[in-house]
Amino acid sequence: MLRWVSRILIVSLIGYIGLLLYEYNRLGIFSMPDLPHGAYYVSFDSGLRGIVLNADVPETSTGSGPKFLRSLSVENRDRRYIGISQNVPSWFANAWSVCEAPTEQERDSIMESLPNDTLHELGNARFEAVCQIDADGESLLRGVLFSVPRL
Repeated sequence: MLRWVSRILIVSLIGYIGLLLYEYNRLGIFSMPDLPHGAYYVSFDSGLRGIVLNADVPETSTGSGPKFLRSLSVENRDRRYIGISQNVPSWFANAWSVCEAPTEQERDSIMESLPNDTLHELGNARFEAVCQIDADGESLLRGVLFSVPRL
């Protein structure tokens, strides 16, 4: 009987590790570039993947450690992040973008271009970052990052 219980536990552990690896692959963690000190990553089901520079995180965060453990939503548990991806060509769909705080001009331009229903859903969300891909020296908008307080 003990042999069957140990076999079930081993199979369960292997299954859990397999699911964890599948999820990491789906979110693009294995293809993530190196993160500079103080940078964090975000990855959404919509396909938006970004390296967030100069993120607003609590002072208790060190901004160092293995890259796959430096998720922005884990480091800043006070906020919930919402990623809105833009339509890009299929060859950029899985690319990692660089996300930085928007300038006033970018903020105004992007907020005007968002559909009214999206603006209504965002409500009191804070505009955190603009995510862009560098394609042969040309900047391509990949998505935008908003956050709301986690209640």
